[in-house]
Amino acid sequence: NGISLLELWVTGARGGRGGHLTCSASNWSSSGPSGGGSASVRFLLPVSAGDSIFVSVGLDGANGASQPLCGCSEAGGAGGETFVEVNGNRLVTISGGTGGSACCINNGCPQCPCGNSGVSGSVLLFDDVTPEEVSGSACMGIHPYGLVDFSFGSSIAAPESQVSIRW
Repeated sequence: NGISLLELWVTGARGGRGGHLTCSASNWSSSGPSGGGSASVRFLLPVSAGDSIFVSVGLDGANGASQPLCGCSEAGGAGGETFVEVNGNRLVTISGGTGGSACCINNGCPQCPCGNSGVSGSVLLFDDVTPEEVSGSACMGIHPYGLVDFSFGSSIAAPESQVSIRW
């Protein structure tokens, strides 16, 4: 009888935090800006005997190096791409969050904002369809693999990059 339906929870990688900055001359210290968050999707996928599922999980971005002297720390790295392919066709791609920017003392102003947080990752279905286009719409038939019970967003995010498959 085999497996006919898979539940997939796919959570992308986070961006790395920007490096910590300390300026001993002015007795000022700031943690680096946070990296961008992960994006997630959850759906049921109809499958048939002989279908091939390939999963690639992106790694979280590296945190930026700290700077113990006045100046600038290093920006955090971007999270890696996470994707799922069915029979060689890309089904879901989740870009990793971008890294937090470098933390710099702006023109000697230690109270000035210390960099910017990274941007959260995004989801593409079938290489060109956003989850907003699919969720709650009638376009489920645009691909040979119709998605069932589809949801996305931070409310289903896992604590780290992962793909979970249940049958």
